Amino acid sequence: MTGLLYQIFNLSGSFEQSTPRILAAWAVGVVLSSGILVVVLAATTHALVYEVSPFGGPVSKVLFQSARVMSVPFDWLMGKVDDIAGWLDCRIASIPFYRILPVVGRVLAWPLWLCSLLVDQWRVKLDQSDRGKLLKAFMDLMSEASDPKLLERAVGSFSYIEWSENGKGAVDQLEKTRNRLMATDTSVRVRETLRARAKQLAPSDSRKLRNMGERLTKELVQFFLGIHSYPRDFGGSLRLFEFEEKFLDTSFGEDNTDLRPLAALPFEECVARVLCSYNHEGKLGDRRSIFDLAEIHCWRLLREGKVDDVTRILSHVDRLDLIKSYIQVPGLIFPSVVKFIVKDDKHEILRKINEFVREIDQSRLGPQSLSKVFSVLASPPPTNLDLSPLIDHFSRHPRYRTWWEISDIITAYLSSFDLPQLSDSTAVRQFLQQCVDTEFRNKYGTRYPTNNKTRARARDLLAGELSSSFPLHSIDRTRRTQSPPFFSHRSDRLYIQPTSVAISLSIQRTDSQQCLSARPSPLPFPSFREYRC
Repeated sequence: MTGLLYQIFNLSGSFEQSTPRILAAWAVGVVLSSGILVVVLAATTHALVYEVSPFGGPVSKVLFQSARVMSVPFDWLMGKVDDIAGWLDCRIASIPFYRILPVVGRVLAWPLWLCSLLVDQWRVKLDQSDRGKLLKAFMDLMSEASDPKLLERAVGSFSYIEWSENGKGAVDQLEKTRNRLMATDTSVRVRETLRARAKQLAPSDSRKLRNMGERLTKELVQFFLGIHSYPRDFGGSLRLFEFEEKFLDTSFGEDNTDLRPLAALPFEECVARVLCSYNHEGKLGDRRSIFDLAEIHCWRLLREGKVDDVTRILSHVDRLDLIKSYIQVPGLIFPSVVKFIVKDDKHEILRKINEFVREIDQSRLGPQSLSKVFSVLASPPPTNLDLSPLIDHFSRHPRYRTWWEISDIITAYLSSFDLPQLSDSTAVRQFLQQCVDTEFRNKYGTRYPTNNKTRARARDLLAGELSSSFPLHSIDRTRRTQSPPFFSHRSDRLYIQPTSVAISLSIQRTDSQQCLSARPSPLPFPSFREYRC
């Protein structure tokens, strides 16, 4: 370029007359060349000064490595100059060599000095200890990137969790980055990676879910709710913005931090996880409104015949976890949804729920919801399962609204089961006594409804127990109410011992199949009356 400009300048002077056009072309060339040179020098200087400069390239790297090599002898040289200045100061005190010689050394070795300043002082290094700044820079670069291939390489490093932990920017920056990654010019791989990253905010473990929820702000939850497409008719007449508002209010209520990460999930998976939310560990807050929305949505789909949609929703969670959540709901549920969940595995799920009821804190169980689930699982009654834990629960926590159905199902089950194989005779006996007691009332004084068929069946079972040659097996149990009296069989007498009082009733074996010898009054402290045929 310099040679070309030189030839143009010589050409302008070779004519007899002045050539203003050639001189103008030469001047324009000089200005353009100088501008290019200034830009190149500025970009190279920026790359030398800043470690993460976007103008960095092979030339700037070679120059910096050369400057680093040249700075080493300068440090050695200045060390020698300091030694000489100290030696001279000791001999000639009138001249301040310790000030003069270092300046002279820097002037004489100014190229080495500049290299040393670049490496030690001017170089702006990347602060990798501040992850917040790194993340912010990463998000800014992705949101402003125009090359889809670059985004495809960079999306693997994108993480919602990293943003929630170290992100210091506003939510609008996260939204801007997500909109760029979900643009139409990006590949399917980029979009699927982004969806998979969102699922990391909602781990399957409930403790991790609660810990994650504590780090999510209301703005982030609202952002995640806004990026998913919820049906406009979700939950009946509720519109989308009403659902979002209810989810926000519920998830930021007391003891509901475990719900917040669910907002990052796709719609169908979010619905399924909400239905399982009552099976989370720890203290749970009031989440009934969100649970009802999710359940009503599934119920409406079933009513409209959209079975495949419900199957797809429930495929995101385990069916047993769903049932465990359902029996802890403090209120009414839809039996039709429960029937669809259990399908043909009623007795297998009933066996696991029976074990679950034995282990869980009884205060977490919803008496009404458990009764409804039991009605579905035990219809028809199993013939090879010991349901003593469930019978024990129903005998201690009877519900007026479900007693009619529960008492009928359990007495039908006991009629077809080998009673001596039951592990807890005390609970079974107490339940049967409640069934035959016409004065069995709740705390409000209302009689529990029991049909005549169920009452007669319970009488027959009690009478059969009395005439049996061997008693039901008992297990040690810790009961919240006072234990009912136990029965002991002799040759022709039944001894009823309600604490310290023993009452002897004469009973003939031949009559035991026709009449009931004794029955208790309502819980918790049964008193026994004698009934004769």
